[in-house]
Amino acid sequence: MPQPSPTRFLLAHASPLLVEVLRQEIHQRDDVTLVGVCRDWQQTYHTACDLQPDILMLDAALPGLPGPGSLAELIAAQRQRVILSATDGCGFAADIVSYLEAGAVDFVLRRPEHTWTNPTFLGSLFDRALLAASVPPEALRPRVVPDLGRLLAAHPEDLCVLLGDVGAAGTLLQLLPRLEREIPGTLCVALSLPGAITRALARYLAPRCAVPVREAHPGDLVMPGKVLVLPGSFLASLRPAHDSRPAVFLTPREPDYRNGLPLDRTLAALTEQMRTHLVVLSGAGPDGIEGAATVHAAGGEVWVASAACGLLPNLGNAVRARVPTAGELPTRGALPAALSDRVTVTISRGAAGQRLGIAVA
Repeated sequence: MPQPSPTRFLLAHASPLLVEVLRQEIHQRDDVTLVGVCRDWQQTYHTACDLQPDILMLDAALPGLPGPGSLAELIAAQRQRVILSATDGCGFAADIVSYLEAGAVDFVLRRPEHTWTNPTFLGSLFDRALLAASVPPEALRPRVVPDLGRLLAAHPEDLCVLLGDVGAAGTLLQLLPRLEREIPGTLCVALSLPGAITRALARYLAPRCAVPVREAHPGDLVMPGKVLVLPGSFLASLRPAHDSRPAVFLTPREPDYRNGLPLDRTLAALTEQMRTHLVVLSGAGPDGIEGAATVHAAGGEVWVASAACGLLPNLGNAVRARVPTAGELPTRGALPAALSDRVTVTISRGAAGQRLGIAVA
C-alpha cells in the first residue's frame, strides 16, 4: 500500500529560533515536509499563492500582517488552510478570534514560561497542523449555520449548550449575530479552548450581536434571552441563587484530567440543576462525548450540526455513535460576508511585534 504524501508546510514566523527548531524537527519526520519559510506578510502571501501548501503556519505577530481582511482574501482565493501561532498572555487573543472569523482553521498558543523549543508546544503545533490538514478545502468558509429557532422555541425554560472545539468559534461568529435580540431560553457556549480565547470571543461577539452575549462570571443568573460563554479555564456548574434561580458557579480546571475531561464534567454538572439540551458544533473531540450521553440520559435533547456548518465532523460523528438518537439540526444561510470583510480592523504593533492595540470601525 502506498504511503500517504507528507503534509506540505509553509512557515511564516518572525522568530529565527522557531524556524530553525522546526527545520530540525521536520527533518526527522516523514509525515511533514517544509516547503518554504517567510519573514513578512507580503512574502507569505505570494509564496502561499505560488506553492499552495497544505498548511500555512502564520505568526500572529508577523511583520506587515495587515489584519483579517487580507487573510480572508488569501483563504477565499487559494482555499488555504491557516493555523495561527502566538504567545499566550501577550495580547493576541482578540487578533486570533478575528482571524478565525476570517477563515483560519485553528491556532496554537505558546505558554509564556515555555520557549519556542518546548517539546509540549512543538508537539501541539504538529498535532494541530496535521488535524487542520484533514479539513477539506471546500469546508474552509461554511455558507450555512445551524438553525436554533425550533429548539429554543420548544424549550424556553431550559438551558441549551453549544459545544465544540476546532472550528466551533468560526461557526459561532456566523451563527450568533443572526439571532434576534429576544430569544426564548438560555444559550450557553462551552468550548474546549483556552480561557484567553473564550474571553476574547465573548468580547468580540458582544457588540456584533443583537442578543446579549457575555463571558460567564460567578453568580450570573441563567435567564432566558441571553448567551453566556463559559470561560475555557474553568469548570462550570449551577447553584441556586438567593431567589432560588440557577446561577453560574466556576472552579478552576485541574492541570490534569484524572477526574474526567472538563466539558464532560461541566455538562454533567449542568444537568444536575437544570434541564439541559446540547448542540454539537465543529470539533475533533473527545471532550464532550460522554457529556452528550449524560445530557441524553437526563432527558435532554442532543443535536448535531450538519457537517456543512463547520470544519470538522469528528466530534459530531462520535456523539452520534454514543447517542444514536441524536438528531441533525436544520440549517440556514450564514452571513453574506464575514464580519471582518465588512468591519475595518486596525492592529497597531510595537517594534518587537507585540500588539499595542486593536481598533474596530
